[in-house]
Amino acid sequence: SEIYRRGVFINRAFEELVLTSPAMIRDIHASYIKAGADVITTNSFGGNPIRMKEFGLDERTEEMNRTAVLLAKEEAGDRAFVAASIGPIGHRLAPVGRISPGEAFRAFQTQASALEAAEPDLFILETFYDERELWQAVRAVRTVSKRPVVACLSFPPRRGEPPEGAAEALIRVSGWPIDVVGTNCAA
Repeated sequence: SEIYRRGVFINRAFEELVLTSPAMIRDIHASYIKAGADVITTNSFGGNPIRMKEFGLDERTEEMNRTAVLLAKEEAGDRAFVAASIGPIGHRLAPVGRISPGEAFRAFQTQASALEAAEPDLFILETFYDERELWQAVRAVRTVSKRPVVACLSFPPRRGEPPEGAAEALIRVSGWPIDVVGTNCAA
């Protein structure tokens, strides 16, 4: 939202800005720290090779993810923790979609490995609507890191759907090899 507010439109890969506009990304991190944030997230939410291929940036996935952590760490110093952000791949998993769980796992593993190489304080897996996809992300992170993992499911408003379903999903996820379970981008 902050990047969009600063005039970068959604037809671009926001993750690429760590390479093309690092001053903007640093300034965003600094503004959150100045506002009192104890944790800042890297600008790597959609930085997996499947999503980056749509922008012709799949070959730069690792560079973008490492740089995202390094920029955040530079601004955070000892004033805030740095959470390496991983979001969904941007496509539904098979059999409904065209991406197999294995492909999703490999994409998340590529991203998580690059993020881990730059040594964030923790990982945040955020805005996942599909538990199966979140599971692939959790598995991928756990193959490359022992750092704390925050896993967040999102529950878009659906007419007539009782909130108990969301609670049950969070309970299921809480048994995974993660440290914190939560929700974001939900009504």
